[in-house]
Parts: sequence; C-alpha cells; structure tokens
Amino acid sequence: MRVIFLGLLPILLVNCGPPSFHAGADGILCPDGFEIEVIMRSGPEQGSWISMAFAPDGSLFISPEDGRLLRLPPLIGEPPYGNPVPISFPIGRAQGLCWANDSLYLNVAGQANEDGGLHRLFDHDQDGVFDEHRKLSSYGPRSEHGAHAILVGPDQQLYTVWGNHLQIPDGFASTNSSFQDFAEDTLLPGIPAPRGHAHGITMPAGTVWRTDADGKTWSLIAGGMRNVYDIAFSADGDLFGYDADMEWDIGTPWYRPPRLLHLVPGGDYGWRSGSSKLDPSCPDTLPAVLNTDFSSPTGILSTHLLAAADKYDADLLMADWSYGRILAVQLNPEGASYSGKVRVFAEGRPWSISDIAAGPKGALWVLTGGRGTSSTLYRISATSSNAKPLNAVQPPSRKALSAWGAESAPDLGATWKQLGSNDRWLRWKARMELEKTESVQWADWVLNENTAVGWDRFRAMRTWSEGRLALVRVAPEHALAVWSRLFAPGWDQQQTIRLLDLRTAQIVLSRHEDNIPNSSRITNLERLLDALPELQGIERRLAHELMVALDCPDLPGKLIPFLDPGYTKEEQIHTAHILRLVADGWNPDYQRQAVEWTRATRLLPGGASLEGFLDAIATELRASSGAETWDTIIGSLPPLQPPAWDTARKKRDFIRKWTVDEAISAIEPFEATATAEDGLQILADAACLACHRFNANGHGIGPDLTGVGRRFDRKSLLESILEPAKIVSDQYRNIPMPPGLLDTFEASEIADLLLFLELGAR
Repeated sequence: MRVIFLGLLPILLVNCGPPSFHAGADGILCPDGFEIEVIMRSGPEQGSWISMAFAPDGSLFISPEDGRLLRLPPLIGEPPYGNPVPISFPIGRAQGLCWANDSLYLNVAGQANEDGGLHRLFDHDQDGVFDEHRKLSSYGPRSEHGAHAILVGPDQQLYTVWGNHLQIPDGFASTNSSFQDFAEDTLLPGIPAPRGHAHGITMPAGTVWRTDADGKTWSLIAGGMRNVYDIAFSADGDLFGYDADMEWDIGTPWYRPPRLLHLVPGGDYGWRSGSSKLDPSCPDTLPAVLNTDFSSPTGILSTHLLAAADKYDADLLMADWSYGRILAVQLNPEGASYSGKVRVFAEGRPWSISDIAAGPKGALWVLTGGRGTSSTLYRISATSSNAKPLNAVQPPSRKALSAWGAESAPDLGATWKQLGSNDRWLRWKARMELEKTESVQWADWVLNENTAVGWDRFRAMRTWSEGRLALVRVAPEHALAVWSRLFAPGWDQQQTIRLLDLRTAQIVLSRHEDNIPNSSRITNLERLLDALPELQGIERRLAHELMVALDCPDLPGKLIPFLDPGYTKEEQIHTAHILRLVADGWNPDYQRQAVEWTRATRLLPGGASLEGFLDAIATELRASSGAETWDTIIGSLPPLQPPAWDTARKKRDFIRKWTVDEAISAIEPFEATATAEDGLQILADAACLACHRFNANGHGIGPDLTGVGRRFDRKSLLESILEPAKIVSDQYRNIPMPPGLLDTFEASEIADLLLFLELGAR
C-alpha cells in the first residue's frame, strides 16, 4: 500500500527579502546579517513557557503553561544572566503579559470565578519584588481560545484580544463600544463542526477590547475572529492580528487560510461557527491584508520596536508555532488599509514559538513552548547594528488606530460622501459612523435617493446601497422599505452593487423576515431570477442561498447542475450544502445525481472535518429528498470500496513494550540508514491513518500528522506516541489514543517512521 500524496504540504511563496540564510543556534536558519543565540532553556520544574514581557530595567517575566510566573534578572550585557525565579504571588498561566503603568498586567486563562481574567502586579518600592496583587476583571474559561495578549496602545490605553471561547460577562462592554449591532446574519442553517469544535459559539466570537489602567471600563473594538493570539501596533498606530481558521475545515468552501488582519473599530471579520462562516467578499465583513499557508499563529511584533529595523525589510514579524517559523510581512498602504507580502524570516525544526518580543538593546527575543513542549529563550540580533536604548519597547506616539482615529461625533455630511467611496475600508468607516447616528437623521437620504445631486450614477447607487445595509442593521422599522428597493433595474450591472444588494437581502431575511409580506418576497425572487445568468462566484452563491430562503420553485432542477465535476469542489459542496435544506421538487433522477455526488466526493482531500461535513450533507439530503427512494437508489449501485488506508492494516507479532528512553537509545544505530519510504509503510502498518490524517489522507479522529516533524523533536514525537495521555490538546481531550502502538515494531522501523514524519513536514 502507498499513501497518495495530494499536494497539501505547506508552501509559502517567498515574495521579498534577504536572499540567503545560515544555520545558527540549534540549527535554526536565520537570514544573513543576523545571529541567533540560546539564552536559556527551561528546567525540569519550570514548565512549558507561553508568554513573556520585559520591564523597563530589562527584567524578563515568563509565564509557564502551568505554574507560577517566573522572573529573570535584567538581561543586560552577555549571558549567563542567572536562573528564573518564581514570583511571590501564586499567579501564572498567563497567555498575555504586558508591563505598563509601573506594573505588570497578566491575562490569565482560567475560570472566571477562579483566577481567569485581568490581573495587575505592583512593585511599589521598586526593589524587584512584587508587593501587591490585584485582580481587576473576571472572565474565562481556561482555554487555548480564551484570554490572550495584552499591550499598551498609542493612546496609553490597554488593548487585549480574546479567542472565540471566552465567555463575555453580561454588561461587560460599555454602551459606546465601537462594535455594536452585530448578529450571526447567516441566512440558512449551517452544519455544526462534526468534531464538536466551537458548538454554540455565537457572535461576537473572537474579540478585541480596550480598557483603562484599572480595568474598569471595557470597550469592545472588533469581533468576528476565531482565535487571534497576539496583536501589535505598527509604527503608524494601526492594529494588526494574525488569525487562523480551523485547519480541520480545509477543503470546504467556508475554510479561510491563516490571515493577517487589520483590526479597526467596528470591524467584523466574518468568523461564524461550523459551516456558517461569512465569505471574505461579503460587504458586511472586512477582508484580510494577506493570507499565508498553513500555520498556527502565536506572536506578532512591529519591527519599528527593534534595533536596525531597516535590516528586517519588513513591517511586522509573525510567529508560527506549528511549522517553526517567523514570517516577515511588508505592508503596502492601499486606501485606508493595506495589502502585503510575506516571506520566511527564520525557521527551525522543531521550533515551537509561543511568543516574540522586543527587548534590551532592541533585540528580537523568541520564546518556545506550549502544549507541554520544552522551552528555550533565544535572542536574534542584527550584526553590526546600533543598539536601541533599554526602554525602546514603547508604543508609537501617534493617535489611536491610525487613520481610523480617536472616536468622535461624525460629520454627517462628510460621512455620507465617503459612503460611496471606491475604498472598501473608507466605506466601512463611513457606515460605522452612520450607524452610530440616529437613523431619523439620514434614513430619508437612503430611501428617497435624492441626496446625490451631481454625483455619477455608479457612486450614487453605491452610496444608497451602503445606506440600505446600514438601515437594516440599526433600524428594523425600515426593513420592508429597504427590501422593496433591492434589485432595482441596473443593480446587476455593477459588481459592488450586486454584492451589496444580495447581502443586504440576506440580512433583511435573517433579521426581519416577519416584516416582509409574501407578495414582496415573490417580487424580489422574480427580480433575482432575471439577473441570475449574470452572476458568478460568490454572487451566485449568495443568490442561490436567497432562492432557498425564498422557496423558489423547482430548486433541485436549478441547483443540481452545479454538482457537475466541471465546477470547483467548493462550488459543488456549497450547492449540496444548501440543497440539503430543500424538501420540494425532487424526482428520482435528481436524487440519483445527488446520490452519485455524495459517493464520488466521500474521500475528497481536505482537513479532518471534511469527511464529517460531507457525511452530514449526505444524511440531510437523504432525509429532505425522500429517504425511501434514496435508499432504493443506493441499493441499486455497487457497494463502496473502503479506502486503501482502511485495508492495509497488518497483524504483527509483539516485539517489546517500548519506553521513550529505550526507544531513543535503540534507534540511534539505525538513524543513518533509515529511509522515509519505509517510514511511510510503517505509518500504514501501524494503522495511524485509521485515526489521523497526513497530507489529507486518512481519517481526522486525532491530530493531523502532516506538520508534527516541524514542531516536535524526536523525543517529543515518541512521547506523543508511547505516552499519549501525557499532554493532550483541548481539541482532543475526549478522544483517547490507544497505548502500545509501536510494541510490534523493531527499532530500525521506528527510526524509519520518525524520519518520514520529519521529512514529510518540509
């Protein structure tokens, strides 16, 4: 048996940057002109390190994944610097640390009624020992998707980012928060993630917050993210975060690659649970600055905080825990936001980066750890550079959130003019300002379409369309009036207008369906069908969803053709996803085509949840189209053959009960002669693919193995296999891995398997 490789290994296009690399400490590849040093490794009782922050005197505070916060003496001059010492207060497990206001802030991942929330430590007598601990705010739960980074903004307020599992306390957000009037805004019922991820999680999902030094007033800035772990202000005061979708969803039309986000007041970045995520093209969400290949985002840092910033040839650095890399991003201003280019700045194997920071002399400090992995503190410096002062890690002096500015009362006339801008981000800003103003002041401008004298027709149409979107979000009394003005003559001739009208129609139905009489529904359905031949891509998908919601006649006949192999897999899956909700208009021919599609796609390459999503679609298609006829059709077809990885398990004799230390010693003589090809066979013989995926082959019950060789060394890999219950991610806590998986293999075969996992991650 041979596993078919399907081209899903991570590939990052190098678009810019240093032309060559050299191997530094621990074999980590750094660009020429930089050096990397090992400063310290964690001891046996010091845990796995997940976050860090420098004090103005150069002291470094490190939070382990479990256990008490550690303090290192000022990291000035050359090592050795002394050993980390636990602080006097029993506080730790902080996924975010920040020194500000002569104190250390900790964002602790814990239960809200225990230690979860924002903490502040004081050293009043400045003797290097904390003498007061306050818990400022409570929130939780303890989760990898909980309370994350915290930092000082250009306005000297504290900014923090939370993952999508953090439970926002009632009344926590101030009434003047930037992010308001949010809702799921999903027109049709989605499918919950088949493996249970984020069930029941609703908007605002992952969020950005601003608070004062005492954590008393909390303003919700933005939402609709999944799990941004860290945030950074650029030299111009713009806020950025690196978000990642669930890699289990790869291959679905709702999967989004890891992406750099420009985080602005009122921003909704479209994450929704399960199959309900909004497409980045939707005008009621904001797009990414750039997408990257597969990664597990952790730290992010603006290079203006580093010495010799120009040598980095980048504006931002982003850490990738899974594949052991630091990515460098060049930002290119585009209107009120940015586009960007990304390249690899440094990489290692394993190099599980949990945090990056600017430290003494403007060096780049790198921390590794997380999920029980061993931890190391590194320093990366530009060679022959002018060092920055010790306290170089200060926020930019510019006003908060750059061009988005400090929040103030909008100039309604200027706002109205920006609503028709060619710049999507300026239109967003104008709409946010409009929605904060009483709709009685501007509703007539939208509905009467008489406030664009002298404007070109396209700009006027776009202004009114954006205004309609604003109205349905904040003024439900105008829902019918807005609905009646959608899909007017000429709407289908301009792409921006098409998207706006289609998405506004969806929001009208999802929020205010009861306000729309049947006659008006029929009128707009007819307008929609007339324009359907002009629509492509995301516009056609939105239109098809509206047709389902509006009970369009003969829907199976209209949608079944989009299951044809001539369309992309994403288009086919989207079609089947909405067809599962259609109960009328089926006949045996349509059902046969649907049955054949579900059989043909059951083993599509993709993430661990793709199989479950496809199974759910097939189950609901069967029920909605008529189970009896469906089953008759299934019975007339030849049985499905199991995939190769389900039929290749071999019965083997017991060799020995391996321990980690015994295996490490035993494989050493065979490392020079090991082969990855034989390792691939071992992966199959050990039945690993019965529960795991590698390059989209196998099943997604357990973690994907594609990248394990980039984030774990050999000892950690063997621990994961031989002692599977030792460290378990939140995602797999209820999915036990059987022991003894290598007890039927010789040492030489284990060496082959480890080599394959290491090389397969490249």
